[in-house]
Amino acid sequence: MTASDTRNTSTLLDWSTDEKSETMRDSSLTFSGYLLTTNCTHETIKTRLEPKLTSYLLSGLMPWTGYNITLRRLYNSVDFWRKVRHTELGRATTVTIKTEPSNPPAPKDIRVLANEEGKVVLQIVGPVFWNGSPFKYHIRWEPEDQGRNLSGYKEVNVSSPWPSEKKWTTANLTLEPGVRYNVYVSAQNYIGPDVNFKGPELEKQVATAPLAPIDLVAESLTPTEAAVSWRGDGPAEYFQVTVDEEYIYEGFYRVPPRTNSPLHFSARVPWDEKTESSEHSLIVNNLLPARNYVVEVLACTLNECSGIQRAVVFTQPTSTPKPDITTVDSNLNSFVVGWTFPRYNWRSGYDGFLVRYCRMSKLCEERYTDHHLMNVSSLRPDTIYNIEVRVSIKHSDGHVEVGPAAKAHVKTWSKRPGKPQLHIHAQGASPNSVHLSWAFDNSSVSHVQFLLLYPDLQGSALWTNCTSNASCSVSVIDQQKPFFKTGFLTLKHLEPFTKYSISVRGCNNAGCGERTTQEARTSVSAPSAPVDLKVSRYERNSVFVAWDKPRKPAGPIDGYSVEWQCPPGERLSTFISGDLHSTTVEDLPLGGFNCTFWVSGFNRSWRDHLLQGDLAEAVLS
Repeated sequence: MTASDTRNTSTLLDWSTDEKSETMRDSSLTFSGYLLTTNCTHETIKTRLEPKLTSYLLSGLMPWTGYNITLRRLYNSVDFWRKVRHTELGRATTVTIKTEPSNPPAPKDIRVLANEEGKVVLQIVGPVFWNGSPFKYHIRWEPEDQGRNLSGYKEVNVSSPWPSEKKWTTANLTLEPGVRYNVYVSAQNYIGPDVNFKGPELEKQVATAPLAPIDLVAESLTPTEAAVSWRGDGPAEYFQVTVDEEYIYEGFYRVPPRTNSPLHFSARVPWDEKTESSEHSLIVNNLLPARNYVVEVLACTLNECSGIQRAVVFTQPTSTPKPDITTVDSNLNSFVVGWTFPRYNWRSGYDGFLVRYCRMSKLCEERYTDHHLMNVSSLRPDTIYNIEVRVSIKHSDGHVEVGPAAKAHVKTWSKRPGKPQLHIHAQGASPNSVHLSWAFDNSSVSHVQFLLLYPDLQGSALWTNCTSNASCSVSVIDQQKPFFKTGFLTLKHLEPFTKYSISVRGCNNAGCGERTTQEARTSVSAPSAPVDLKVSRYERNSVFVAWDKPRKPAGPIDGYSVEWQCPPGERLSTFISGDLHSTTVEDLPLGGFNCTFWVSGFNRSWRDHLLQGDLAEAVLS
């Protein structure tokens, strides 16, 4: 038997038929065909062939595989006395072949073993059969956003021969953090110099984990409010911000167990790559009194998130025995209002809620509900409705009592953005910044503009987009509510103890809506140094010290500190009322000759702290 025309999955077998029949005593042999046995390391296949054949195309073979092929004649024998039929085999003829190589299939799987700040470790599970000697993997990657020039390519060698106990290879990729990629991997085998075959690609979506946020600061503004600010350290799709109470247990910070209880505050803040400043800030309100709160911020892309950045903020006592309105949404002719009512505020006889909504002071409707959500329809467009939600308590004597109202208002929306709600937070708490929150009652707002007026403004003020101005930062809260948009605005680099008029309006493709204006004053700060400090001899051992008020008083000057030192004596001082600009220093050695004098102003903060300014200095010579 010979083999010819051997390919990657088949070979042609030829043989002669010159073997004579064998004869056994008391039995007869009849030639009935051939038994073809195909054997390799993976399998053994037996095939019965017709007796008239002298050639056979053996197919279904595996590429790049060695086979031992054996052909034997088959004889049927009959024992007439025992009436038993037997099958016997003739002599064997054998031929050995090796099939041609072929393209390997795609890898079986791609797994992500590690993903941290752009360092990605892939586990590539190889194909079952390489159809040749394993050689290497071709890896290429492309960002889903074609506008990013972040494509790349890498080749990874694999061990040959392919070990039976290890069917996978690891590859280390360095990618841009916070970006979605499509990764493609194909296998390549090796036949000889300049002869190899490359298989099809297997695709895997990989989202790299972003870099963790930096410069996280949580600051208490009022007993019930806190400001949270941070900066992104690289690309991301959004920032996840959560705030919850801190629980101290055996010296370690732990959050107490919860049973279907939501976080106190949770917000998804989108990352906008068009924003020049990477700073974000927001206000957290409705905090509980005298509590430590843990603020957690992490950057995310798809389902991959960075490490968590944490900060702790402490609040002052406050309490309210009324429902907490958490959701107010509207559309053209309806609104939905939702609220929470903590279990520790529930009283005996709790009997649902009374919801009252008014179009005008005398046109009101009331509805009762056992739920924490109400949808009201058939309303007028472009109309403001005042909403009150009260808890209903039914006493044992049948008397029904309703608690204090949680109030909100909503406006059914129109084409242009409506007049925003505007609130100044922590009035006068900072000398150089103002914190505001704003809210619109429809989703047609594409961007927010502000107008800043103050007494020393030169020329006319212009409406400004915060995204293109470094003196402010803005954050939009992604609440996934189609007809309500809210956010926070921080104006920075302001002058101390200055009254500002701040206007905010919303804009979209149809134009800009009405403005809302609020006045805010920055707090006092330390003044600059007094000007025109002069010292002169006065009478015998006295010196007359005079000055003018600072050019930047930064508040109503509360007083001045006058200090002097005459060599080799100690440094002494006295305080002068803020409405005086001169004093006499007596009993100085040598009539004050070669003495140094310093004068500085000071202001008094709202916390009754003294804020001492810069020093003016003069020497009597």
